[in-house]
Amino acid sequence: MPRFITTPLVPVLAMLLGLLLPASAAMSETLCKVQGGSASDQTTFWFDTRSPCAYSGIQVHQGHTYQVKMQVPDQWRWSDKQIPANPGGFECPLTFPTSWLMALSASVRRHTDQPWFQTMVRVGTRSDDSYALPIKPTDTLPAEYCENVQIKEWPNAWRCPPDAVAVEGGRVFTSSFTAHADGPLFFYVNDVGGGSVLGNLLYRNNQGCARVTVTESGQ
Repeated sequence: MPRFITTPLVPVLAMLLGLLLPASAAMSETLCKVQGGSASDQTTFWFDTRSPCAYSGIQVHQGHTYQVKMQVPDQWRWSDKQIPANPGGFECPLTFPTSWLMALSASVRRHTDQPWFQTMVRVGTRSDDSYALPIKPTDTLPAEYCENVQIKEWPNAWRCPPDAVAVEGGRVFTSSFTAHADGPLFFYVNDVGGGSVLGNLLYRNNQGCARVTVTESGQ
């Protein structure tokens, strides 16, 4: 969360967001927009965790199953400001007072039944057909990672990916889902509700990129 959000303000912020989010339902329809062409059965794109609804470049079909591979290079690891994360949510156990702050604001997550920063996929620009990806990392971090992790705040102008270079290494996460409808496929992380002014603001402190490949099973 931004620096100006201090401990006493969290309950007030949660209440305000709770009031604002229902009124922003119409605004949420403008979050997910199809851009460019669409692949028929596979796509590879860069996913920016700051995006409240990133178009994948693929149209999915009802009843079809899709495999998802997410490569997170070491230099572009994910974080919610100073909280380390990965495509499955927060990476390390939260400590007080952060744990208390996040618990207080849990009710204003876009999906209250899913963890903070859980990668979600959505089918369609106006539907609520969303899925939490069951993330499986191909390797685990060393036990001491959470004790020594340091998050460097990136400049406001960083791009995803920051440099047009070949990406190698990092961690790979895999998952799959079966579409319940036809439509364009979008990605986002579970954060404060998109579509509200404050929700969009809080997406801006997310950091991290992933090179995502979506393939229809059987292809």
